[in-house]
Formats: sequence, structure tokens, C-alpha cells
Amino acid sequence: MIYRQLSTYEMINDLMDDDYASYTYDQAEALVNYYEELSEDIDIEWDSVAIRCEWTTYDNIEEVKNNYSDLESLEQLEENTQVIVAEDNTLIVMDF
Repeated sequence: MIYRQLSTYEMINDLMDDDYASYTYDQAEALVNYYEELSEDIDIEWDSVAIRCEWTTYDNIEEVKNNYSDLESLEQLEENTQVIVAEDNTLIVMDF
């Protein structure tokens, strides 16, 4: 198998070019930063489709609460799944 190392810029563009996702630049950058940090401990194969399927973006915690009716706070959400707060203050939540 042939592997290619992608730059941060290439991964951000890959996420933003996905026609089935609607990431802002800040969200794409936050996701890339998350995976770059994770890759320091484990090997990761870049898969933008899998990322799109695993994560959902929200403008605020109220939007998240609409999807998870028993959710009461951001802290409770963080206890149950991975949450990334993007630079634009939107939330990127690993679906659970």
C-alpha cells in the first residue's frame, strides 16, 4: 500500500471540498488539529468521508440539545463524547 503524508493545508482543503459536508474553515482547521494531535500517539489513515460520518457541527449547545433530548449542559456532553470547540465558537461533536 502506498501512503502519502498530507500537509495541514491539504487536509483542511480536503474537508472543505467535501460536497456532502459544510465545514467552515475554522471547523475544518479544528478537526485537522484534533487528528494531528491524535496522530502523535497512533497511526491514522486520513479519510475525510469517515470524518464526515463521525462528526456533526452545531452553531451552539442549544442545537445539540435538540438532537439529544436528555442533554443538559456542555459538560455533560463532554462526559459522553469528544467535543471540539472551533475558533468561530461552533461545536463539532463526535456522534454517539
